[in-house]
Amino acid sequence: PNDSTSATITFDATDLPEGNYTGNIDLDSNDPSTPQIDISVTLNVGTGGTAEILQTPSSITETLESGGSKVDTIKVKNIGTAMLTVAFSEAASWLSIPTGPFDIAPGDSALTEVILDASGLLGGSYSDSIITATNAPANPTIILPVSLNVLAANIDVPSDSIAETLIEGTQTIADLIIRNTGNAALNLNLDAQESPAIMSATKAQEFTTYSKSMNTVSLSPTNEKGEIPIILNVWLFI
Repeated sequence: PNDSTSATITFDATDLPEGNYTGNIDLDSNDPSTPQIDISVTLNVGTGGTAEILQTPSSITETLESGGSKVDTIKVKNIGTAMLTVAFSEAASWLSIPTGPFDIAPGDSALTEVILDASGLLGGSYSDSIITATNAPANPTIILPVSLNVLAANIDVPSDSIAETLIEGTQTIADLIIRNTGNAALNLNLDAQESPAIMSATKAQEFTTYSKSMNTVSLSPTNEKGEIPIILNVWLFI
């Protein structure tokens, strides 16, 4: 007496087509005045409820060196009570995402990868947007801004020639100045080449050889200057 209890009612719409379904629950007891209670039950499948979207992040910003790439992730959650359908679109060549459409059940989430690719891009700032089209009445379209800052090296060689005057059997050292005026590391592979001898049948000519053991050189950004010593030798051929 003076107590209460509760019963859990489970609704299962698995494999049911859209539509309205009705039924009843018969409650029998030993109450003399009300030995039986009929409780009506109605289930609406597919045609009821509303899809509602929660998408994160609200924007994407990345910094890459030219030629690099990065994968980001967009998370979409259905916080509504009906099936959520989403589709993605973008326009920039450096931005890619699976277009869909994708269906997300109420309470579920989906992760979608976004690839930012700086291959072939010059240094600078780039921007585009990912458009999410949905069947959620409150958010039929979501615009997600994407920003990409591309770092690139920029070589600056103040002088493209080296000239020296020497007598036979002497040598000197000249500096080849190379600057990196970009905002990414500048990698250099230097190869010293000898100039060909100038010869004739009656007279020998002087010629200059350039010799230097040159390995790969890397210059950091922000106008770093590298000086490459080059040994110049003069030989006389008779």
